[in-house]
Amino acid sequence: MGTLAKALLIANLAASPSAWPAPPWGPAPAPMLYLTSIDNGRSLDIEQGSEIQLRLSENASTGYRWSLGPLDPALIELVTERTQTNPSDAAGSQGQPVPAGNPRQVAFRFKALRPGRTEITLRHLRSWEGDRSTIDRFRLSLHIDAKSAHQGGPHPGLPVQP
Repeated sequence: MGTLAKALLIANLAASPSAWPAPPWGPAPAPMLYLTSIDNGRSLDIEQGSEIQLRLSENASTGYRWSLGPLDPALIELVTERTQTNPSDAAGSQGQPVPAGNPRQVAFRFKALRPGRTEITLRHLRSWEGDRSTIDRFRLSLHIDAKSAHQGGPHPGLPVQP
């Protein structure tokens, strides 16, 4: 290929990023969105394949734990649910048992499976006392879009881990 042909090819690719060839390692992965209690009540537009990590504080020694409401299995799935002690807690960070009464974080990780509208709902309650013991609720409305041409780029206005 001559110098002029290479220059024209580079100029065309630079002018039209959608014409760029796919990288040999495949499309970029969908972003992971990191949410917390301040995102309660939000409505988000996300892309199919995106993952959401939701971290909420709880104090299980009081009996109050976050309970996940029903999910639409056709649209979203719970990938993992993990509890972690507060990273700033000196005892937990040194591998020692964490004293009862210390707060901890529960992290829920979800994956958007298909386009559609759905919700994630949680209640903070004592499970043996039922709904009357609910002291807090969390709700997130989701509009899941089909994958776009950019295959997983960042979403404006959403917290994305680099």
